[in-house]
Amino acid sequence: MLHQLALAVLPVLALAAPTPNLLQSRASCADYEVMVYPGAYDPSGVRMQSTVSGITSGLGGGSVFYTQYNAKTADEIAPNMSKGANELVAHVDSVHSTCPNTKFVLFGYSFGTFQIMQAVNNPSLPRGAISAVITYGSAYWLPNQPQNKGTATSGTSAHAGEVTLPAEYISVTQDWCDDKDYFCTGSIYSGPNDGHFSYQDGPAHSEAASFAVQRIKSDRSLLGLGSTVNQLTNGGLDAFNS
Repeated sequence: MLHQLALAVLPVLALAAPTPNLLQSRASCADYEVMVYPGAYDPSGVRMQSTVSGITSGLGGGSVFYTQYNAKTADEIAPNMSKGANELVAHVDSVHSTCPNTKFVLFGYSFGTFQIMQAVNNPSLPRGAISAVITYGSAYWLPNQPQNKGTATSGTSAHAGEVTLPAEYISVTQDWCDDKDYFCTGSIYSGPNDGHFSYQDGPAHSEAASFAVQRIKSDRSLLGLGSTVNQLTNGGLDAFNS
């Protein structure tokens, strides 16, 4: 009787088991991905590199994604706002469908904050995949918000209030705005020494990187995960090779 029951259960287990192709795909998934949305005229995100490096050196197993919709010319600013936001949502959704344990850090600076903020307001973005949101010199910055970081305590950006951070992202967001940053405070632009260019050399890059690393670790710990690649190789693919 027990033998017959075991034989009846085996086909069900076989159907439920993940395929080698799926395990192979997930074995190549990054533990996390930093999505970089730079300021205008800075497609390589030079002013963001210290933060990106801080994240990737502080936690292994990650990858970095750079938007193809940076504004390299003035004519690209308006159309690339929505294109970049849509790209972000589509990319996270695509990766999340194949790599459900991969976590994302959304990182925007200056022009890139338009794209980040529009993306997090898109209901198609899978909230559970987002570990951290970091913005520098946001076009939508408002004073006295719980997610605020930096030295600015007052001011109004040109686009303040047009798009706001959804409540479900507040606890995972750092919105950096420094005093005399013309872009987020609405102050008068003061040239190369303007506060808008202070983040890569100030405390923002190390604090933001540490915040992102801790958020990723926390989210992956809740899933009982360490290294995705090691877990799937040792507990998954090896089963098909034994």
